Amino acid sequence: MINYDQLQKISKDYGDSFYIFDTDQLKENIELFENSFIQHYPKVEVAYSYKTNYIPAVLRIIDSLKISPEVVSEMEYDLASSLGVKLEEIIYNGPVKNRSSLKKAMINQSRINIDSIDELNLMIEILPEINLKSLEIGIRCNFGSFRNSVSRFGIDVKSEEFELAIQLIRDNGILHLSGFHCHLPDRDKAAVEWRTKQLLDVSLDTFENAPKFLDFGGGFFGSDFATPREDSVSFEEYAKIITGLVKSVYPNANDQPWIILEPGTALVANTMNYWTRVVAVKEIGSKSIAVVDGSIHELSPNGRQNRNPTFQLRHSSRSESSAQAWQVVGYTCIEDDYLSKDFFSDISKGDFLGYSHVGSYNIVMKPPFIRPASPILELNRNGEVLNVFRETQTISDIFAGFRNKD
Repeated sequence: MINYDQLQKISKDYGDSFYIFDTDQLKENIELFENSFIQHYPKVEVAYSYKTNYIPAVLRIIDSLKISPEVVSEMEYDLASSLGVKLEEIIYNGPVKNRSSLKKAMINQSRINIDSIDELNLMIEILPEINLKSLEIGIRCNFGSFRNSVSRFGIDVKSEEFELAIQLIRDNGILHLSGFHCHLPDRDKAAVEWRTKQLLDVSLDTFENAPKFLDFGGGFFGSDFATPREDSVSFEEYAKIITGLVKSVYPNANDQPWIILEPGTALVANTMNYWTRVVAVKEIGSKSIAVVDGSIHELSPNGRQNRNPTFQLRHSSRSESSAQAWQVVGYTCIEDDYLSKDFFSDISKGDFLGYSHVGSYNIVMKPPFIRPASPILELNRNGEVLNVFRETQTISDIFAGFRNKD
């Protein structure tokens, strides 16, 4: 555990708010997730969801562990390409794939899961422009209502469009349907079982033998929350549900599909902590206010999920005072910028408050609002900065793309 003096030293060089990334935790998460499935079913491929946290240094670590990239935009596709990943291993999902990115992905033999008939037609339109003998693709499936909610993604498997998509692929001499994809946000066991059964049903209806792959998307609990949830599901439980159902339909080991999994949050949520210093304390009526150098926008992806700090390191020279309920507020001029509400503690100016489990969506969804983003650091075992994964953003970083600034 890091101590106050170490945080004080870091703050002198990098400011009073910063993220700390734990590489060992990331590697442990990946190993546990992958092994949970492989022990039950050897044909498993794990692909990391770039959108969850696309720190380039982190993506390089993930690639070194033989985890495939899963991307949903041209930006993410180009990022993966710039990092030197094997282009044919990229899984390209998402509802909006523009012409240029589709063309690149097709030329590179990346794995594309189409989201609509229009997207398929665009691919067919591109084919004469490139020299391809064969290209395997998948279809993102929409299985209709689940718990009175209908996803906006994929092609409705009960629709004429779905039948048309399959026919267009089969009639094409270059495109080949290799499997199906599905992703749902529900992470409980019943939802995963429903998703698996739906994929297996459409697979049986479409393929004479096992498809090359069944892609179950993401949506898995991991160590997502500082306070564990009662409904959380372990990697092992997910593995038993998915692999058990797949093996029941495809029992022949020589004719089984690859199971593709696309975790994001499950792998990175608990790999980052956010530290911020208390810069002022005050009393407003009956409320005790602790103003910190950070903001809810650096702590919560949607700027609304305030919670109590996981850690507090007190200034060594300050006097002790009685504990009370504190409102921890941030640097923005928005009234709702509360990092924590009614945090019962003893807080003084100079203390550091630490928030764990900020590795999922926090970095990628933080807006450039009022102030640049905080740095991301990796420490050695002595609490010293080993690597800077992101420098503190500058005004140039934010405004470089604007024109007529003069």
